[in-house]
Amino acid sequence: AVPAVGVERAFRRELGAELEELGVEWRESMQTRHLAPVPRLERPRHFAEHLLSESRTRGGEVFLAPALSSDGRHVAFFANGSYARGEVFIDLWLGDARTGRRIERLAKSTTGPFEELRFLYSQAAFSPDGSMLAFTAQRRGRDVLVLMDVARRREIRRLDLPVETAMSPSFSPDGSQIVFSGTRGGISDLFIVDVTGVNLRQLTSDHFGDLHPAWSPDGRRIAFATDRGNAADLAVLALPPMRIATYDLERGVIEILPGQAGLSINPQWSPDGETLAFVSDRSGIPNVFLYDFSERAHYQLTNLLGGVAGITEMSPAISWAQRADHLAVSHFDDGRYTVWSFANPRARKRLPYAGESISIGAVARRPGFTSAPDPADATYRPPVSVAQLLDSATVGLPDASEIADADYRARLHPDYVARPSIGYAPDSYGRNVFGGTTVVLSDMLGDERVGFAAEINGRLEEARLFAAYSLHARRWQYSAGVSQSPFYFLSSDQITEGSDGRRFEDQVITTYLVRQGFAAAAYPFSRFNRLELGAGYNTIGVRRSLVQRDVTAGRRGRFELVERSRGDGLDYADLQLALVSDNTLSGNTGPASGHRYRAELNPVVGGLQWVEYLADLRRYDPIIFGTLTVATRLYANWAVGPNETAFPKYVARPDFVRGYDRTNAFYSTGCQIATPAPSNCSAVQLLGSRAMVGNIELRFPVLRPVMLGFAPFAIPQLDGAAFFDVGVAWSADQQLFASRPPEYDAMRQRYPLRSYGASLRMNLFNYATLRWDYAVPLDQPERKGFWTWSLWPSF
Repeated sequence: AVPAVGVERAFRRELGAELEELGVEWRESMQTRHLAPVPRLERPRHFAEHLLSESRTRGGEVFLAPALSSDGRHVAFFANGSYARGEVFIDLWLGDARTGRRIERLAKSTTGPFEELRFLYSQAAFSPDGSMLAFTAQRRGRDVLVLMDVARRREIRRLDLPVETAMSPSFSPDGSQIVFSGTRGGISDLFIVDVTGVNLRQLTSDHFGDLHPAWSPDGRRIAFATDRGNAADLAVLALPPMRIATYDLERGVIEILPGQAGLSINPQWSPDGETLAFVSDRSGIPNVFLYDFSERAHYQLTNLLGGVAGITEMSPAISWAQRADHLAVSHFDDGRYTVWSFANPRARKRLPYAGESISIGAVARRPGFTSAPDPADATYRPPVSVAQLLDSATVGLPDASEIADADYRARLHPDYVARPSIGYAPDSYGRNVFGGTTVVLSDMLGDERVGFAAEINGRLEEARLFAAYSLHARRWQYSAGVSQSPFYFLSSDQITEGSDGRRFEDQVITTYLVRQGFAAAAYPFSRFNRLELGAGYNTIGVRRSLVQRDVTAGRRGRFELVERSRGDGLDYADLQLALVSDNTLSGNTGPASGHRYRAELNPVVGGLQWVEYLADLRRYDPIIFGTLTVATRLYANWAVGPNETAFPKYVARPDFVRGYDRTNAFYSTGCQIATPAPSNCSAVQLLGSRAMVGNIELRFPVLRPVMLGFAPFAIPQLDGAAFFDVGVAWSADQQLFASRPPEYDAMRQRYPLRSYGASLRMNLFNYATLRWDYAVPLDQPERKGFWTWSLWPSF
């Protein structure tokens, strides 16, 4: 709306034009004046109507592959939308072809039943009566043709055909069959199939490419783009640019339209079938051309600045509504793709296209400059121009007889080497050597990868070690490796009194040295879903160190190692079977949209025996995309069996239930170091062989990245969240309640613990996520909130 007063009102009153319109005209005038080729080029607004654009279609910067219904009422197109609504991906939309208004999103490219929509080399197609829409999508790694009821916006059926790709569908005039470009063995051909999915028939079968089929109105011919022709020589892979050809269904004969130059794609029939529109770059810029079969002549219909094009040179960019006689074109200008339409395209026929005589000028020389004479050597070749290199498949090629064939052999080369470090620093515990490094190697294709990591923290026998090999050459992906990791725990801390009356603080530090060998395999069903299998063998060695210091009269001396002993170790094997799904879109400090889930079965056999069940479901629903997101999680982990309590779950982790992971009623109540073996310091209510957790967060940005003029980096973005957590841990012999029972027994009973609060997160240059959580524990007697910080990713 134009204001009642001000500059905009004055310009509109005096000049009859909006400021934005005036600015566009001024820019066009400057381009015409100062850019030599521009005066010969058109703007679409001079002869066409704006159909799909950011302002007309409620958001979006990319509008591709328009497909008009025969009556010109609807248009199907691929586009993104409003960033605030989370429409950041290129999805399939249905729109009103008269107003440009979006009606409904028909298919998403990242969620739902499809992993990808084929908008680079394919476009949708309406049936002749406009009741059905056919489009191509990828499902479980293969292309399927999807038929949709336009009125009800519901899928009718999926045609899962024995081809690798199925692109650019086009209906027969009676709507009973579909022709499409399908791929087998990496070569595209034309196929016909009934709309019911039966009677698949292959029309072409050769080594040439066949794309963008379009059925003629009389049903007798199919126009398509192909690289076949007299100039093609498959022996040296010399293929001409794509040209328009027709396939006669009765005779099975292919005819290439005469007089074609450059690349020609995306044929569209006129309502009477006497002319054929297509996109050609013969003038240097891709534009719409028309071939008249009766005159056997070509006509240029558009001469647009920016051209008529999709994202790639093979992308479909035009659609002709048969009954309405409207042509829609995709136009690229100012870094954006928009769609324009105009009626009666044949009315733009002028004189037959004759082309321009383009000669390659001589190399510019400064006055008085002379080049050296050509060598007399007969083997001398003059310089080869870029145009000659592009036009000839043999220029510059080496002699094939000098090239020996050899099988590919993977040779590993370093991809990444962390800076090694090593040091010597003896301490009171008998440790003295420190250091570490990481090395990752892979082959040229990335099919094989090897990684090594080592970190020494005092003693070689307690080093942290890792070595793994992975193979990604096929759909089944494999990995195997070995590792060693030490874990240190304070087993006891008590005050003892010596015979001489001195008091000592004795600590027993238990080291668990976990050694593991593992093998795993993953099979991706699709872009988002996969199956995981795994097996591992684990050994756990136990070592105890007794350290002591003098605390007589309040002194705090240095700990000294008194003795070291070994405990009984454990050996066990575990198996893994998991189904995983993940289609999330990551934000700054955590996922911003999508879902994740993991369902896992993990039996353990050997020295320990139990079965682990895991279910982890997470959703991320943007209210305002990139600004406000609701994140939810339901988590359940059950261990069932004789040794289920061997590795208890701890629900007070920073990503489970916040507010219970420091000195409080559930961890320690005034535990004093002078109390021998204080049993009340045990976090019994936070531990158990089984755990259930629920979380909900409202996530939002607090501070956007701040650039520092004196430094080559910015202060990272700071995100915030308001949260509510609930969780419970229990074991098989304990009774579970929905809330705290009147006479609560901490050893035999459990109930969910709740907390709420606020959180701040910062992404530290993609190395780690720093979190500050302020949590108020609702089931702690004092309900006093406190801050904690952690290096922990958001769930």
